[in-house]
Amino acid sequence: MTRVLARESDNLGSRVAAEEFRKGFHLTITNVPGPQFPLYMMGRRLEAFYPKVPLVLNTALGIAIMSYDGHIDFGLIADYDAVPDLDLVADGLRAAIGELATAAGAGPPARRRKVRKPAPAG
Repeated sequence: MTRVLARESDNLGSRVAAEEFRKGFHLTITNVPGPQFPLYMMGRRLEAFYPKVPLVLNTALGIAIMSYDGHIDFGLIADYDAVPDLDLVADGLRAAIGELATAAGAGPPARRRKVRKPAPAG
């Protein structure tokens, strides 16, 4: 009897795992190392990267991470129906990174200087 229950328990676990796999995954996170030196185009310095991971079928949230010139940039994208409060996810991520930096003795993350927008023509 114990062997039968153990076998059926394993079969049930396998069936549940297979069904969850068929449903897809709900989160994609990617980390792409970028150049650790400044890049320029037409004499203008690239200030930041804004990475993006595409959402595919059944994916609720994508988090892309890219390093560039000593900084790390994050790009978050979500299916609004699945994650209507993406701003809260971003706030939580920002707070968690701050806590990690403090625990590591690095202090709060440095703020990048704001890029000035060109004045409107006319």
